Amino acid sequence: MAELTRKEVIMILGTGGTSPRLAGVDLSGLVLSRLDFSGADLCQADLHQADLEEANLEKVSLYQANLEGARLVRANLTGANLRGSRLSRADLSLAELAGAELNMARVEGAELYRANLAGANLGGAELSRAKLEAANLKKANLQNAVLERANLEGAHLEEACLEGANLEGAFIGGAFLQGADLKGANLAGAKLGGAFLDGADLKGANLEGADLRAADLGSADLEGAIAPDGSIHS
Repeated sequence: MAELTRKEVIMILGTGGTSPRLAGVDLSGLVLSRLDFSGADLCQADLHQADLEEANLEKVSLYQANLEGARLVRANLTGANLRGSRLSRADLSLAELAGAELNMARVEGAELYRANLAGANLGGAELSRAKLEAANLKKANLQNAVLERANLEGAHLEEACLEGANLEGAFIGGAFLQGADLKGANLAGAKLGGAFLDGADLKGANLEGADLRAADLGSADLEGAIAPDGSIHS
């Protein structure tokens, strides 16, 4: 049960302090849509099932916060610190997350349709079954991230780092992966039909059982990669 009401949260945010402290506070289930949390400290706060639609959380610290099932549609999380946070099943559709820190975050089954994650750090993040259709992940860091059965249809991953990422069974049809780093990535059984992989680095990647029909591999580097038929590229 939430410790504060929406009105009390607004009062804390409006005190004029340099960093309104809401660290560790239980705000679960509250309607906090469109509030301005600029400069607030929400480290380890409990925001599960909270409504934060269109809230301003730019550069806010949400380190290890619980945002499971939260509604963050169109929320501004640009440059926010979400390291180690829990975002399973959260709705982040159309959210702004450019440059956000999400390393080691748990984002399983989250909705990220058309979210902007350009340059975000998702190293080691758990994104199994996440819905990332048409999301912007240009130059994002997804090194060693887990994206099993994630939906990345039409996503922009140009120059993204996916080295060692687990994309087994992921749907990546029509995605833009030009110049992406996929060294040692696990793409076994992935659906890559119509994906753009020109100039991508797939050295040592596992593509066994992957669907590459109509995929543009252009000048992709496949040295040592396991092909869909199980053979090794020389």
